[in-house]
Amino acid sequence: MSGTTDKTFYLETFGCQMNVHDSEKVIGTLLQEGYRQVPTVEEAGLILYNTCSIRDKAEQKVFHRLADYKKLQAQGKKFGVLGCVAQQEGEKIFERAPHVSMVCGSASYRNLPEMLVQIEAGNRSTGLDDRATDHCFETEYTARTNPHRGYITIIEGCDKFCAYCVVPFTRGKERSRTSFSVLAEARQLADLGYTEIQLLGQNVNSYRDPDGKKSFAELLAAVAEVAGISRVRFTTLSTCSMPCPRSATTCIYPCRAVPRACSTPCSACTRVTSIWSASRGSMGHNATSRLRPI
Repeated sequence: MSGTTDKTFYLETFGCQMNVHDSEKVIGTLLQEGYRQVPTVEEAGLILYNTCSIRDKAEQKVFHRLADYKKLQAQGKKFGVLGCVAQQEGEKIFERAPHVSMVCGSASYRNLPEMLVQIEAGNRSTGLDDRATDHCFETEYTARTNPHRGYITIIEGCDKFCAYCVVPFTRGKERSRTSFSVLAEARQLADLGYTEIQLLGQNVNSYRDPDGKKSFAELLAAVAEVAGISRVRFTTLSTCSMPCPRSATTCIYPCRAVPRACSTPCSACTRVTSIWSASRGSMGHNATSRLRPI
């Protein structure tokens, strides 16, 4: 990359809250490496797409974007594909879009500084071999886009291998952050003036503290007690990861900051709905009427 576009980048995000938060961390990493974010493709020297492969339409949109902007390669611009499509398609992306310089799955984001050095030198760079890692993508350089709600990833990956889902293949095995690091980030957000926290993971209730100190329910309760935080949300909840759902539901009701709402039981598991109903029965609440998407 040369000229005035040397250290500028444009990033477009497709998909879920996990991708949105991943992009916040990618942006923070790029800013730390001396890049400057710009609002349009035309202004950027590096053009990145953080991709989603859950829906075919989102996947095809990325390749349409790459085809549309191929002509900009003559201006010295570099292109990178990140996220689930990057991991799923791998180096085949280079065949389909030869002007792409970087392909990086979400499990390899911590290697971005080294990958940037490679593409700045005119080489192609791939990050596709880290799905077996035990490490989450943690960085203090997060460029948050919402001034009130802060995302915190507590677990990455999935071990369930449901027949309809690509997540285990694109995001790798389940790996959790320590409760210490999660609570430290929650307190940091509160100190910065954030009032709402959303805990993220493909299966948040599969959370296993590497230090063995807190379950998901205990972590949820601890985040809710952080001074200055008035609301805590979480997504996504998997019913097949709930051997002891009562621990989570009994935690939710007394926590002042956790909304009394959950979309998963209503759509996926009547057994959990009955537990919610029982936990509220003495209070006169109708659980089903209170279940709504968070």
